[in-house]
Amino acid sequence: MGDSTFAWTPSEPTALPDLQIEASNNLGDGSPVVCDDSGANAGGIPAADPFDFSADYAPKINDFSCRFKNGMNAYYGIVDPVLACTKLLPLETYQFAGVGTKVQFCGKVSQSLSFPIGDTVLAARVRDTYGNISAVSTIVIRVVAQ
Repeated sequence: MGDSTFAWTPSEPTALPDLQIEASNNLGDGSPVVCDDSGANAGGIPAADPFDFSADYAPKINDFSCRFKNGMNAYYGIVDPVLACTKLLPLETYQFAGVGTKVQFCGKVSQSLSFPIGDTVLAARVRDTYGNISAVSTIVIRVVAQ
C-alpha cells in the first residue's frame, strides 16, 4: 500500500498522491488554494462534483489528502500501529483496527474543514506501491442543524 498524502507542486500540477479523496460539497470555505492546511489562513477544500480522479482534479485531490498526516506531521499515512488513530477496547490501546493493516490515514476535521448542513458524499481510492489503484469507495456524511 502506498502511503503518500501529497504530491502536488506548481511544476507538477497533475501529480496524484497515494490517498485520493474528494468531497461532493465544499468543506469549510472551499478555498481553491492547494494544501492551505494550517495557521490563521487555513482554508477549506473545493467540491469535486461530479467525482473525477483524473489529473485535471489533482489540485482538489491533493488539497483534501494533504490533511492526512502521520505522527510526525508529514504528508504520509501512519505505518506504525503504535501511532494509530484508532483506540480499540477493551484495552483502550491505539492500534490498527484491521488485521493485516499496513497503513492508516488519519485526518482531523477542523473549523476550516467543516462539513455543510445536509449530506456530503466522500469518495476515496488508494494506490499501492506498484501503481495499482483500488476501486472507489464512498461514504455519506450527514450534518443536521441543531
